[in-house]
Amino acid sequence: IGSGVMADRFVREIAVAAKLTHPHIVPLLDSGSTNGRLWFVMPVLDGQSLRERLQHERQLPLSDAVRIAGEVASALSYAHAHGVVHRDIKPENVLLSGGSAAVADFGLAKGLEVGGSSGRLTATGLIVGTAYYMSPEQATGDETIDGRSDIYSLGCVLYEMLTGEPPYIGNTMQAVIAKRFSDPIPGARRLREAVPPALDDVIRKSLALVPVDRYQTADDFATSLVRAAGSDANTTSHRPWSGVPGLRGARTSRALIGAALLAAAVIAMVVMVAYGNRGRFAPSRTPRSIAVLPFANLSDDKTQEYFSAGMTDELLGALSAIKQLRVAGRTSSYAMRDRASDVGEIGRKLNVEAVLEGTVRKSGDQVRVSAELVSVANGFRIWGNTYDRKLTEVFALQEELARAIVAAIQLELGDAKPIVRRTTESVDAYEMYLRGRHALDTRTASSIADAADDFRRAVDRDPLYARAWSGLADVYIFQGLNFYAPPAEAYPKAKAAALRALSLDSTLAEAHTSLASVLFLYDRDFAAAARSYDRAIALDPKYPQAHYFYSIFLAGRDIPGAEREAIAAAQLDPLSPPLAQGLGMARVSAAKYPSAVPTLRAAVALEPNYYFAHSWLAVALAHTGAREEAVAEARRAVELNPTNSLALSYLAEVYALTGDRKAALGVVKTLDTVSLTRPVSGVYVARIFDRLGDNDSAMRWLARAMKAREGQLSQILWPDAFPHLRGDPRFQRLAKELGLRSTK
Repeated sequence: IGSGVMADRFVREIAVAAKLTHPHIVPLLDSGSTNGRLWFVMPVLDGQSLRERLQHERQLPLSDAVRIAGEVASALSYAHAHGVVHRDIKPENVLLSGGSAAVADFGLAKGLEVGGSSGRLTATGLIVGTAYYMSPEQATGDETIDGRSDIYSLGCVLYEMLTGEPPYIGNTMQAVIAKRFSDPIPGARRLREAVPPALDDVIRKSLALVPVDRYQTADDFATSLVRAAGSDANTTSHRPWSGVPGLRGARTSRALIGAALLAAAVIAMVVMVAYGNRGRFAPSRTPRSIAVLPFANLSDDKTQEYFSAGMTDELLGALSAIKQLRVAGRTSSYAMRDRASDVGEIGRKLNVEAVLEGTVRKSGDQVRVSAELVSVANGFRIWGNTYDRKLTEVFALQEELARAIVAAIQLELGDAKPIVRRTTESVDAYEMYLRGRHALDTRTASSIADAADDFRRAVDRDPLYARAWSGLADVYIFQGLNFYAPPAEAYPKAKAAALRALSLDSTLAEAHTSLASVLFLYDRDFAAAARSYDRAIALDPKYPQAHYFYSIFLAGRDIPGAEREAIAAAQLDPLSPPLAQGLGMARVSAAKYPSAVPTLRAAVALEPNYYFAHSWLAVALAHTGAREEAVAEARRAVELNPTNSLALSYLAEVYALTGDRKAALGVVKTLDTVSLTRPVSGVYVARIFDRLGDNDSAMRWLARAMKAREGQLSQILWPDAFPHLRGDPRFQRLAKELGLRSTK
């Protein structure tokens, strides 16, 4: 190893291991440097690691589990007495030889000595250890951890030896860590009734969230372990140690050591390879594509979820703006939060080379953010750090974090401009903005109303906050498109908010996208809408929503262009349910039903609970003759969102397409009743009557749509729409009044 942090850690590991001489600690035989390469020699044990045994025996006999835990506790008691905390107790670091256990790898150990830097193995606040066995205080980057942290980790190992799995499991590092703070301490007896209640109590106490509630020493833990397991547990924790048989005489065989040193260069290379296989060193190829997973909220107040989500979004947006770096889309990254995926699977699904994950703890005016960047190829930890800041320093923290990540992957920015865009100096306004974005993600009528309130409060606190105005524009557009509010009320508000945002910051791609959508759906100024979409994409080619809405805009004008933009949106955010259905929507709108079906099936499979993909698939299936499946998909959409008038409209249209006139009219009657209390799309109901061959009723509903200024009127000349009305002079006059022309 050359110079740098890894060499420093290597040297420190030698220094720590050299002063620990105990029968249940793997000893250091010798160390040195050859041609600038550091090396050390440890004995080879005949046996296996505890991890290897657990791979063959999912649950160990009670006596074996207690004996192993007792021997590890003895080793830890000795290490703690000599001022050393291991910090990475896990099955991989417990070696079994000749029926005895020995603790290996003090490479993450931290000295307890007060003063000086001799005990510092990592950068300030750096999280080290393994998530499944990491104590709560270690997970939050606490620099004052002591031996009680190792006791927690040993409790996790004992739990796994008895039950076959760690006490807390999850899809990602953040999920595992978060459960320590939110879930009750699990009992081993729930998975294995043979565990004595007293032994279960020992494990529970060792896993206490607060260190003061655990065993205060490893000896206390071992003593309680013996009492709980009973006299027949065959534990040797408190008798004279015979030590590990494979280690006997190792320290006196200096002739063998001398022979080993003759091959020092070879040994050094072997040690390097072994360490590389344990994930110690970064990969040789630096990543050029990453996914930013949602940071876990470790705050005591679980309503602070919006803040951790906001930190994630800020980093995601900042890194996406770097031209040399490809960043997986926001929705795709968030989708991985609830999927059982390791880093390799995340990389494959999102087509990225590295994954950034982390945690956020907000308490009063203090914020702690921990993050690490992991290579997809081999699980190597490329970079990681923990930051403690005041809430008023949150913007500087975001910039510091983004720059650290860029430096870790060795990208040259080319200038000193800030990476993170700051459009407000008000922390209060920023918090309101984060709340609004978080509420908007839920996409229910009530959560969207909450988002509107949050964004309004943000602009009240800072009237010059461009991004908050842009968020408000998005709220109003979503209300108008989904008929949560009358379009004639929602769209003008959206336009005013988008224009306000652009007057404050003309480079906001999301604001240009919002303006374009209003120009397209409400003003029907199609030339101006096209220019705004083009401007949004030019400012930020990686903004998937711009491509998605541009695809909808082009669907009635340029079919190949619509498909191209839908594909671009899905590639940027491949796990986003709305974006995943974009290509299928473009093909249905172009009456290309057979080719639309497989793409919409894929969208449904991606997120089975997203109602609208079922609706679009139902229409495509109805046109291909799959009557029963089409009706089932349309009904499923209504089940998933029973109060949404669009889902009901699609169900009625599918009934009409499959020849069930009575059922179609029954749904229309329901929609007519619904329209008395909340908005219903006149265009969509008109489509139902067109399918039924009732032109007069279709025109009456289109007249209602004109009066309501519905955005869906821009879709009436899609090849898929109004096949019976298309030749009606009344319909042709309406299309001309709307400024529409036939699709190419």
